[in-house]
Amino acid sequence: MVKSREDVIAGFNEHVNMTAEELQQWLDDPKSTKAGTGVGLESGHKIIEILKKNPDKDPEKYDDEDIEHMRKVVSYNARHLAQEDKLKETKTKEELENTKSTISLKNWGHDPIKTLDEDDDAASDEGVDKASKSGEQRNSDGAKHDDKPH
Repeated sequence: MVKSREDVIAGFNEHVNMTAEELQQWLDDPKSTKAGTGVGLESGHKIIEILKKNPDKDPEKYDDEDIEHMRKVVSYNARHLAQEDKLKETKTKEELENTKSTISLKNWGHDPIKTLDEDDDAASDEGVDKASKSGEQRNSDGAKHDDKPH
C-alpha cells in the first residue's frame, strides 16, 4: 500500500531530524563516506535541497519530485531505525556514533545520537519532576532533605 502524500510528509518531518546546515556539515565530513555505496550521500544532498527550498515545511510547497524522494527517505529510515533501536541497547554512545548504521542514517538525514540525547534529557527531566513533586531536594553535599512543612 502506497502512503498518502500527507503521510509521506509527516514521516519525512519526523525522521529527518537534522537541519540543512547540520546535514551539509555531516556530508562534508570524510566520515560520511564510511558506509554504503554513495546512494545515501546523494540522498543527503537531495534532502538538503528539500529542506532549503521549504524551510517552513509547508505541505503545499513540495512538488512531485520532492515527494518521491521523501517517500524513499521515509522508507529507508523506517527500515533502519528498527535496527538502530537494537544497537542503542547494546552499544555505548561512542560505539554507536561509529557504526555503519549510524553513518548511513545520518547520510539519510536522521541522527540517532540526537534521539539518544533526547531520551537522556527526558529521563533526567523525569527525575527532576519526581523529586520536585515529592518535595525532595538535595543539599550541596548531595544529601536529600524534605522541603515540605512538618
